[in-house]
Amino acid sequence: MQTKQNQTLDTYGIYGTYTIKASIIGNIFHIANGIGLTFFFGYVFMPISRRILNGRIWLYGIIFGVIITATTVWFGMLPSLGAGIARLNIAPEVSVMTMSIHLIFGAVIGILSKPIFEVKK
Repeated sequence: MQTKQNQTLDTYGIYGTYTIKASIIGNIFHIANGIGLTFFFGYVFMPISRRILNGRIWLYGIIFGVIITATTVWFGMLPSLGAGIARLNIAPEVSVMTMSIHLIFGAVIGILSKPIFEVKK
């Protein structure tokens, strides 16, 4: 995908050439990262959030998704790849897309963890 600055949105172009092996390793890493973040949500973020806020569990998940996107993706990974903060140097729509995807991730882990964290009355 080309942008108005004529830069590609291809991380393979940043790291080197595309190979099946690199794609498989990248997907495995991303899935493992999601599983690790889910455990972090359950064991660290949820207990802290419940002490600070009194809300629905899915809302905690959405807040978690926003925090993860803003801290690790927008201000960590993307600037380290030379794409600028929130990838605004390449295409503004990418920042909206990454936030949307991570909001969905947060909502899903919040909804799926409801039976675990729900307080029975």
